[in-house]
Formats: sequence, C-alpha cells, structure tokens
Amino acid sequence: MGLDPRHSEVEIEGDALAIVKKINVNVEDGSIISAFIKDLKALSEGHRRCHFVHTTNEKNGLAHLLAIEGIKKKGNNLS
Repeated sequence: MGLDPRHSEVEIEGDALAIVKKINVNVEDGSIISAFIKDLKALSEGHRRCHFVHTTNEKNGLAHLLAIEGIKKKGNNLS
C-alpha cells in the first residue's frame, strides 16, 4: 500500500475487521499479524490524519475485482 504524503488526511477502508481494530488501538500487538499491523501504522505516520475504517465485503466489491484481475495478470503468489 502506498500513501501519498501530499494527502494529509486519508481514510483507508478494509474488510478485515480484526485488522482494522488492531490498527486503531494504541496497544502493542502480539498476534501473528503484528508485523503487518506495525507496517500499516508506520505508513500512516506521515499524515496529519489517517483513519482506518471497516467496510463490509459487499461494499468492497471494486477492491475485490481489482485484486482478482491482479492475480490473473501476475499469477497467484499467495500460496
């Protein structure tokens, strides 16, 4: 995820509620995804306001379609 520092106020939506909750608390995360959470928090520090919000899968349809197209073009590197 790339954030343009020229945008001082950003809102990032995600459909993974557990991740959104972990990002929004000021507690050291000890879970298996802690490195991911730390990276997201570090990326957000260059902005005056960076708010992470939860959205449902249904509302996140465009992001899902873009991810599917990316996998088709580049191959699935997730496995």
